[in-house]
Amino acid sequence: MTNSDFNNKPNPKRPNRRMPPKKDPKQVNNNWLVWVILGFIALIMLGQTESMTSTSTAKKLTYSEFYSILLSNKETGDITKLELVESAENTLLGTLSDGTSFKLNIPNKDEAILNLIRENVTNFSVVPPQTFWSQMFFSFMPIIIFLFFIWFISHRGSQMGNKIWSFGKSKAKISNKNKDQVTFKDVAGVDEAKE
Repeated sequence: MTNSDFNNKPNPKRPNRRMPPKKDPKQVNNNWLVWVILGFIALIMLGQTESMTSTSTAKKLTYSEFYSILLSNKETGDITKLELVESAENTLLGTLSDGTSFKLNIPNKDEAILNLIRENVTNFSVVPPQTFWSQMFFSFMPIIIFLFFIWFISHRGSQMGNKIWSFGKSKAKISNKNKDQVTFKDVAGVDEAKE
């Protein structure tokens, strides 16, 4: 063989191996956005559960008990904190000096009790009522989050060839151990088996 024979031979085909595309350093990674949204949702849920547990574990006072504690509060300081939650029924949420929480519903038009509260309680605040839309938002927020999560998983699954929902479509076959299997003794005389 001469040099010209080597030059005339076609080059053997090499497998077409593509290098993965280089990531652009300017490209923004959106994973942080998912974590920020999940953290925000967790904070909202935590705030909702905290407010629900604080009102559900509060001791219910009668109107006369609260009135007697309120009259002597300037001297004794039994009520350390008091909040008026405005709604159809005004609700007073408070904390006593021993740390116990209490809850009391008062009439809407009772100006006398509100004046006594302003005179005798130093840490008093009024919480504005929740609007219809804010109540609807927080009521349906978990459902919206769940639907968004399902959509997100489905969207990511569709990018991977939609294999995320095909977990029940396996093409595996059950092997039967009682079925006759071909052994080397069965094919010992066949020429193809020797190769």
